[in-house]
Amino acid sequence: MKLLFITLLFSLNSYSQNSLIVRYQKKIAPINIEHKDKSIESLLKERYIKINKIISTLEYDLKINNGRSVFKCKDRLASDHEGQLLNNLAISLGNGSGETYLGSSGFKVVKQDAYGSDFLIESNYHDYNWTITKETKQINNIQCFKATSSIIVESSRGKNKKKVTAWFAPSITNNFGPAGYGGLPGLILELKEGKITYYATTINFNPGNTTIIKLPTKGKMISEEEFNKIGREMNKNRGR
Repeated sequence: MKLLFITLLFSLNSYSQNSLIVRYQKKIAPINIEHKDKSIESLLKERYIKINKIISTLEYDLKINNGRSVFKCKDRLASDHEGQLLNNLAISLGNGSGETYLGSSGFKVVKQDAYGSDFLIESNYHDYNWTITKETKQINNIQCFKATSSIIVESSRGKNKKKVTAWFAPSITNNFGPAGYGGLPGLILELKEGKITYYATTINFNPGNTTIIKLPTKGKMISEEEFNKIGREMNKNRGR
């Protein structure tokens, strides 16, 4: 993993933690790909290599200001249709698609373009029910504590549980993190969800007014449960 590079415009004792921008990248753990049809196996391995290459170039920004945050991938375009499909898949892994807004009170809103419509998906990130451990590690001289949780992920194949591990820095007093995770007593600098890991690469403690965050208004407001129900119905209609 790349070492975390901290961009400090003031000393550690004088920076404002109320407004900052954190840049993350992500990586995917190795996957064992096997299929009884070797031609399909070869195709899947080739696709995995392409997606992994795209993932290594993705950058996400977490902007924080006045008790709110927004997390999104930096825009990128592919030169062809297949490339754009792989781009979208690489971005979406690990809850990386759309725009995710968090508030210090616990509200979470994901702005998502899905099924031909715009949605604003509501939930509460305080529901993650973290277990904070005594285990620590230094991320570029910043002491971080380990916290664990688990989430239920719903897909066309049903529901499954994923383990989540976060490393948060109590010295950076924001309870936000990447991919819609938060609720810990410090900024999350590293987060692993299943086989996807997000890791911070830069932190700008003095971004000025560039972090003004306005909640989205375009889209149908809907609960996470209602959104998943729409997905189940769409998959059912497609014969999945």
